[in-house]
Amino acid sequence: SDSLPSSEDLMKGFTAGDIAVMVILNLVAIATYAIFIELWIYLHKNIANDVTKDKTLLVLGLFPVTTVAYQLGIFVPRAGTLVDFVTAVYTSISLFSFFHLTITYLGGATEAIDKLGFVDASLNVGPCCCCICLPKVKINRKAYRVLRFGILQTLILQPVLQFISAVLWADGKYDIGEVHPTNPLFYIKILLNIP
Repeated sequence: SDSLPSSEDLMKGFTAGDIAVMVILNLVAIATYAIFIELWIYLHKNIANDVTKDKTLLVLGLFPVTTVAYQLGIFVPRAGTLVDFVTAVYTSISLFSFFHLTITYLGGATEAIDKLGFVDASLNVGPCCCCICLPKVKINRKAYRVLRFGILQTLILQPVLQFISAVLWADGKYDIGEVHPTNPLFYIKILLNIP
């Protein structure tokens, strides 16, 4: 954290080009907030089911929440690890809500399994995209449980790893610019990119 400037030092060192970039980034952020507010109004006017509306808003809230967090991260560079933690938590919650929202749109778990029972799901997607030998899986109750477990694993693993990163960073044992096997960042980033 010593190598990153404080927010005060960052503001003092801004050139005209830096200020122009910051203005553009803030305009894009304002557009993101405006789009979310428009979607919020639309959903409240047009969707009667409160559960579907709330889950949809939770998923769509990923964009403004991430924008706010990273805006703060731009202006306070030393808060980068905290920003990553906040976005990891909200992304995990949004992912889980998206899974359940999809199941809700398909009519519930039983009806979704019935509708998707003829679909062969390919397993050779990232990070296993090179493994063309992986079989295709029929969507059934067991596959549904495995998918749900995988999402739950991500829901728990990502925030926990980001929290560990924040604790190591606060203790000075986590150097963002130094990636090698003796740095905990090396292993945490590998684990964060697997799920």
